Amino acid sequence: MTCRSNIAWVGPFLGMSFLAVPAVWSDTEPASRPPGKEETTKTEVLEAGAAVLQTDAPLDPMNVYLVGFHPMKADPSHQMEAHHFCSQVNEDFAQCALFDGNTRTANLNGIEYIISERLFESLPEEEKQYWHPHNYEILSGQLVAPNLPGVAENELMKGKMNSYGKTWHVWNTGTAAGTGDKLPLGKPMLAWSFNRDGEAKPGLVERRDERMGIDSNETRQERQELVKLAHPQCGVDALKGAFPDAADTPPPGVSDSGTCAGQD
Repeated sequence: MTCRSNIAWVGPFLGMSFLAVPAVWSDTEPASRPPGKEETTKTEVLEAGAAVLQTDAPLDPMNVYLVGFHPMKADPSHQMEAHHFCSQVNEDFAQCALFDGNTRTANLNGIEYIISERLFESLPEEEKQYWHPHNYEILSGQLVAPNLPGVAENELMKGKMNSYGKTWHVWNTGTAAGTGDKLPLGKPMLAWSFNRDGEAKPGLVERRDERMGIDSNETRQERQELVKLAHPQCGVDALKGAFPDAADTPPPGVSDSGTCAGQD
């Protein structure tokens, strides 16, 4: 169990007053560890010096923590739990580093860019096939922001309604259900989103919920007020039929716009 005292990212939602909130959740350890010798004292000293003398300014704004799930578009049976550490660059654009856990030993295994519906509509048609829709992730309760107060998390998700993500995983580090590769191997994998109930493998969401003290079903009910904000999105049906246990139709608030070419 991890307990951290943070300045939670809640200012925009609570009268612009930032509240110190003790962050408490269970650690998610990585399933894979890269091979290699233990760090020497010399390396540790060099790292300590770099921490004092060098900048890590590009990482400072990455203060939004989200946890969700990604199937790979070319291989939907390959599904991963993804820990996003994000920087909200402006109201229309965010950039995230993806890890396979939330501890200091977590492996960096991907990146995701998140754009608003407005920016998505400005993309060339051939580019849109790389961007997955977010409404199901939000409305299903599968995408969560651990430890944010409910009102702040709801406002955060409200701001992400109708958005899209472009996600590449560059390392199959595995999941809690099984280990992956010890090193980053092969080609980058374009990730997609779940868009129907039953697309996630049994136990994938439940293991995350149990480990982190989350109730996705309860969260889903709390987010039903966001359904009225939902617009049809490109890519909802891109993987239709690829999941044998999936529902025939998406839930309310999730529908395919039918306007994007190259989504099959």
